[in-house]
Amino acid sequence: VFGEGGNLLGVLVVSGSSERTHPHTLIMIASAARAIEKQLALLHRNESMALHIGFLASVIESAGTGFLTMDKEMRIWKTNLKARQILKNDQLDGRPAAILGGLNLEIDDVRNNSAAWVNRERWLKSNGHSIHLICSAKPVLSHEAEFLGILLSIQEFGDVRKLADNIAGTKAYFT
Repeated sequence: VFGEGGNLLGVLVVSGSSERTHPHTLIMIASAARAIEKQLALLHRNESMALHIGFLASVIESAGTGFLTMDKEMRIWKTNLKARQILKNDQLDGRPAAILGGLNLEIDDVRNNSAAWVNRERWLKSNGHSIHLICSAKPVLSHEAEFLGILLSIQEFGDVRKLADNIAGTKAYFT
């Protein structure tokens, strides 16, 4: 049994009297060894994918922007911590996007004209709260350009205003 790069990992040993050996025994043992090699390669690939997925999930979770991913049926597939904080709701995953009243996300328009869905101002209703947001939507496509869903990034309007004030160097004083 060989591993990656042709390294010998182990040997299948079949012992016994040669008079009782069937002509197909060698073929069966060789087939078993190849099956073991394929299973080991699959386990290695799955472990590697799990590490990459875990890393990607951690990156998205730690983002300073809220992210929601939606499938093509407009179900919220995943939200990150920032999105859950902004929307004041920890139970959005798996729910229809319509639960976010005021989002008015048009899936065909996002798919065909994503430039029109950059920095849109929205008032959302979420979990009994009215939330003022700036949001952008982008289509998510497979390697074959098949439409898979939407990535929605959100920021509270107040945070955007603070950023603009910092950049402009202005500070409003209220009396």
